[in-house]
Amino acid sequence: MQGHVNYIAVLVAAIIAMTIGFGWFSRPLFGTLWMRIIGADKLTREDLDRMQQEVKPLFAVMFIGTLFSAAVLARFIAWTGLESMGGGLQVAFWVWIGFAVPYALGEAIFGGKDKDLLWPTFFVQAGHRLISLLAMGAIIGVWR
Repeated sequence: MQGHVNYIAVLVAAIIAMTIGFGWFSRPLFGTLWMRIIGADKLTREDLDRMQQEVKPLFAVMFIGTLFSAAVLARFIAWTGLESMGGGLQVAFWVWIGFAVPYALGEAIFGGKDKDLLWPTFFVQAGHRLISLLAMGAIIGVWR
């Protein structure tokens, strides 16, 4: 086994990935489309406020999941010995292609209510995962 894992880099990478997610699914980028995809565009203001309150505690769970993803990505980078920005980006890309893309496709096909939104759902989810993984790979790869 080559390399080591810098757990400070893992923590920072997870925080950056969560920040990317908040931006990705907010109004300036894909928030309006995402609200349509999940059907929230049809909710009343009260229902939307209630949904936002109910989802807040789930961000802690999502952060833990993102932390695990960053730690596993760091282990993959260490195993390959590609401990550089380019290496981190390369490992992150292959993780995205091999794991994130098939899952995003499955979620879009089987999780969507509106089949007209299948491809937008896929591209929003897969794009978010690509950018997040690349950011984490770059941080972990550089910060050894």
